[in-house]
Amino acid sequence: VRIATLANAAAVHTRRWVEHFRERGHDVRLWSLERGPAALDVRVLPAAPLPGALRYPLAVPALRRALREFAPDVVDAHYVPNYGLMGALCGVRPLVVSAWGSDLLLAAPRGPLERARARFVMERADRVLADSANLAAAARRFGAPADCVIELPWGVDLRRFRPAASRVPGRIVSTRMHEALYDLPTVIRGVAPVLAARPEVHLVIAGDGRLRSEVERLAA
Repeated sequence: VRIATLANAAAVHTRRWVEHFRERGHDVRLWSLERGPAALDVRVLPAAPLPGALRYPLAVPALRRALREFAPDVVDAHYVPNYGLMGALCGVRPLVVSAWGSDLLLAAPRGPLERARARFVMERADRVLADSANLAAAARRFGAPADCVIELPWGVDLRRFRPAASRVPGRIVSTRMHEALYDLPTVIRGVAPVLAARPEVHLVIAGDGRLRSEVERLAA
């Protein structure tokens, strides 16, 4: 299958996604405004020194010409406001758009222009991939037909992988960044009653971020 992937080449999720399909024998070409690892063979699109709301749409003519030459079987666009929008503007079908969370849950509700942009993309996608039920619901709210939304939660398939018993029973680990988006205070407040009732349980908060001092004060 000839797959045209539109995504941020610097993101680790893009590398994993592209490598997954290439390892299975598909012809995957990646277009991006961001540069990525040389191994990804990124086709870098022109990026004007402008805000993202203008920078990505202005790269569409170059992308459209490239897609016309490649003639993909499917266009695979990641993150709704930028590469999803570019895929929709190119008009090449079928178009699969992967929503990654903040694009529909945070960015899209901010104002009328953001809502209109999300709806424009969702109404033109032949398939929308979402990794959670609330993200799939958001895609439908913004105009994606219900039968076009596919919910694919990330995680471990316990039918294929069953880990051994925990080496440290009662340990809960959070690896999210200390940023408002990940709401670590709610994790701490939610686990606190468990820790008070069961002293053998421990919550480990890894990572770092701008809210680290706030998280540390709350944990203390």
